[in-house]
Amino acid sequence: MFNREKQEALMRRILLTATLLLIGWANAMLLADAPRDVDWLTVEIDYLYEQGSDTPVYGFGAAVGTETTSIVGGTLTTPGGAVLDLTYDPDEPEWGSGAEHLTAADLSAYGDGVYTFTLDYGDGSSAVTALNFVIPGSEDPIGQPTHKPLLTKPVPGTTGVTNVLTFSWESPVDQNINLIQLLVSYEGYSPNDEVLNAVLWDATQTSYGPVTLSAGVMYDDCHMDFAEHYFYVNADGIPCNFSKAAIAEFTFGTVPEPATLALLALGGLVLLRRRRASL
Repeated sequence: MFNREKQEALMRRILLTATLLLIGWANAMLLADAPRDVDWLTVEIDYLYEQGSDTPVYGFGAAVGTETTSIVGGTLTTPGGAVLDLTYDPDEPEWGSGAEHLTAADLSAYGDGVYTFTLDYGDGSSAVTALNFVIPGSEDPIGQPTHKPLLTKPVPGTTGVTNVLTFSWESPVDQNINLIQLLVSYEGYSPNDEVLNAVLWDATQTSYGPVTLSAGVMYDDCHMDFAEHYFYVNADGIPCNFSKAAIAEFTFGTVPEPATLALLALGGLVLLRRRRASL
């Protein structure tokens, strides 16, 4: 009887130990494999046209969105075999990687396929998640828009634009475009927002507005995107946004308010009188 009780007690200890080991193993696997505190993933490959140039710069960008500080670093492995460090941008906030190149051939370092994000956490654990950079529901590569978006109103680089205006542009040449984005902002504006961020899912649209902007402002941080854009939720439940796009940067300035113009004119008269008085 005594031996049976000892044997049963021993078996209970063995079962308890095995259960604790199993729980510990499961937690370790969870910490190693399941991403935490990730709000979204994004990858984009762009042909970027600076204002006044018809020759693009070839860009790549990827990011992990997070609202916490639990992530302390990470890397991104591309389908092309490149391993890139992720750096933190507190203004977004996100962990990301980006680069610009002078030739389209350099984009082969990135490519279509699976982008693997390895995330490091402050508690010493790590996690892996992925974004499949292909047309969802297939293994087809995403088409690359290449032609520069051509804004016709306002004319890029001009000033004296009315602050109530309708933006217009020429129809996209690339046939694979499914999204047009118009972003208007200026240096010094809130880093987490834009004055105007219009996302248009009708790729045949050639105008947007009217919109009312601030008068007397030089809008020097603007761009128009013609993109093939897709979205899905990956196996870890993380929203994934990804695209290839042709992007045109542009600037324009709006006319000051009438009262401001009157003050400027008055200031000019005062300066003119001072000059005459000094002659």
